[in-house]
Amino acid sequence: MQNSGILFDLDGTLLNTIADIARAMNRVLREHELPEHGVDDYRGMVGWGLEELVRRALPVEITSPAFVRQCFTEVLQAYEQEPVVDTRPYDGVPELLRRLHEAEVPLAVLSNKHDALVQTIVANALRDSYFQIVRGASDGEPKKPNPKAALEIARCLDTVPEKLLVVGDSPIDVETARRAGMPVVVGTWGFSTREELEAAAPDALLDHPLQIMSHICSDTSSHRKVTEGTQ
Repeated sequence: MQNSGILFDLDGTLLNTIADIARAMNRVLREHELPEHGVDDYRGMVGWGLEELVRRALPVEITSPAFVRQCFTEVLQAYEQEPVVDTRPYDGVPELLRRLHEAEVPLAVLSNKHDALVQTIVANALRDSYFQIVRGASDGEPKKPNPKAALEIARCLDTVPEKLLVVGDSPIDVETARRAGMPVVVGTWGFSTREELEAAAPDALLDHPLQIMSHICSDTSSHRKVTEGTQ
């Protein structure tokens, strides 16, 4: 498979963010005297953006649009205050990004998380200089699995969709890639179960971030650098 760049998801793919997400949401639930959730419970709630997380975390009987929006604003404020407390890159991610950077593979990040949060988290938890583009959700713009943002990123990287490899951790990432006409691999170390990922039918399931190295080859010189780096 030949690709001229990689488009990464953020949460569950590059970073384990679940504890900080849980802290922010539970803080809002606690303030409204509503039941809180365990950290692991949030794994099945993330991926669609913070507003959808709020809707899933609230008791079903009080998910009116107005209350969801109020809690979304409160969660966003709580998360912005402590965005990178327990958030860490997954094992192998820093080395993966370094190798790809040295191989001159164009890299981008696309998340359904609010854009300002994405910028802050990437800058603090990862070396943002590795990425040509870092993009989160903006008001009025469609989120994944809508392919619009992914296609815009491909254009900005001066590549075609079929040469931009999507790396994610969820069926949402697979659907986004399919709708954009992009190849896609997913990691089993993230927030989705292996069964969910298998059902989504990506091009490959990976059990460690460094396995991504075998799926990227932008040109002959980059391929030489990548393969040499994996020996």
